[in-house]
Amino acid sequence: MKGYLWSFLILPLIISCGAKVDDLDFDLNPTSEKEVEEIPKITTVGSLDVTFGGGDGYVVTSGSGAGDDDMKASAIDSNGKLVVVGEVDEGAPNNVDIAIWRFNTDGSLDTSFGGTGQVTFHSSGTYSDYANAVTIDSNGKILVTGSVEVSSNSDMVVLRFNSDGSLDTTFGGGDGVFTHDGAAGAPGEFDSGSGIAVDSNQKIVVAGHSDSDPTAGLVFKATAWRLNSDGTLDTSFDGIGYSVFGGDNSLTNSLALDTSNNIFLGGYRGVMQDDIRLWKLNSNGSPDTSFGTSGVAIYDGHGFMVAEASYDITLDSDGNILVAGKGNMDLALLRYTSAGVLDITFGTGGVVTHDNAAGGNGGDQGNAVIVDHEGNILVAGQSGNGTNGDLAVWKFLPDGSLDTDFAGVGYMTIDGTGGPSVHDDALGINLDQSGHIIVTGLTYNGSDNDAVIWKIK
Repeated sequence: MKGYLWSFLILPLIISCGAKVDDLDFDLNPTSEKEVEEIPKITTVGSLDVTFGGGDGYVVTSGSGAGDDDMKASAIDSNGKLVVVGEVDEGAPNNVDIAIWRFNTDGSLDTSFGGTGQVTFHSSGTYSDYANAVTIDSNGKILVTGSVEVSSNSDMVVLRFNSDGSLDTTFGGGDGVFTHDGAAGAPGEFDSGSGIAVDSNQKIVVAGHSDSDPTAGLVFKATAWRLNSDGTLDTSFDGIGYSVFGGDNSLTNSLALDTSNNIFLGGYRGVMQDDIRLWKLNSNGSPDTSFGTSGVAIYDGHGFMVAEASYDITLDSDGNILVAGKGNMDLALLRYTSAGVLDITFGTGGVVTHDNAAGGNGGDQGNAVIVDHEGNILVAGQSGNGTNGDLAVWKFLPDGSLDTDFAGVGYMTIDGTGGPSVHDDALGINLDQSGHIIVTGLTYNGSDNDAVIWKIK
């Protein structure tokens, strides 16, 4: 992210969708005759869980304490511990590090992870690195994607960590790191990963974007990469290891895999976020032209010059695709069938909108979405209260109506976690083994942003 222009263009991409936990039974050995204990699931009611974080229901960490920090996405390991990724600003110009934290279920840092509970990664020099998404593979290895800066440009990166927080030297180039540049044909420009998942063949799928024109500024194309489990490009994927699609100024920021390893990718088109886009690739990396219109479903509900964008997607148990984002300053939640058409049984013609959650009519948007064990849909993001933004979490029933048993109205907001009532923002959402809502994001402490993890029951 270079300067204000780069930050402006990429800000929506920090909303990552990492691995989604829709099946919360965590049977790690389903073929074994050994009985697996099933953890009872709760029905969420929309209040902070004060057993987490020493009685507050949240944990705030300032990282280095030198600048802006955030937590973008999370994954739950086989022990129920919370693995969270984001960034910490070390204070020097252009010196942001990728950060990975691991928390115990009570919100305390797990000091068996890196010795302190926090591990940072810095690629080289006085440049910045960014983490956007995280998932955990079947061997308990932690996979993180984002970007690392190289001079004034950036490369897509995948890092793999062992469960103790050390980089896995069997991955990538022997250092636990895989990078890629120039997927869309412009080496030395900008590439970034924004979503990551592991398919049933243990292949690593990454969604993101790549700059396609070294002479015309930032002209991104939507991109998906697939890696072998050792951190090399899987050349069986579109014949080269990555697939570029979507046309100029198309960006992906999230992905989901179905049971056949087909790939759904959410995002938008245009620097000004012109419309919501949902793509489908076959498992071999080619566009599925039977999906939507020639492989893409486009939603432009408000027309020209009105910002509309998808920031996260997930699949429900029926294979429908849920898309969360914004449209005309309102939260937008869409449901598509597996064929790429809006599901008219959901909301109004397949679309649900909501505004004014924080009571100030200052704009609402959904940054992350997940489906709980009861089929309800949880969306996390932000709502303007008139002067600043509050963290917001909405809960919708499977038909798209608000679940009014959740906080009494179907949504809840949080303001002033870091102290002053300035802004709080949810960037990621997950569910723990019991069905509690885990929200990651940031809060303003009076001088800069701190990273936060909230737990909601």
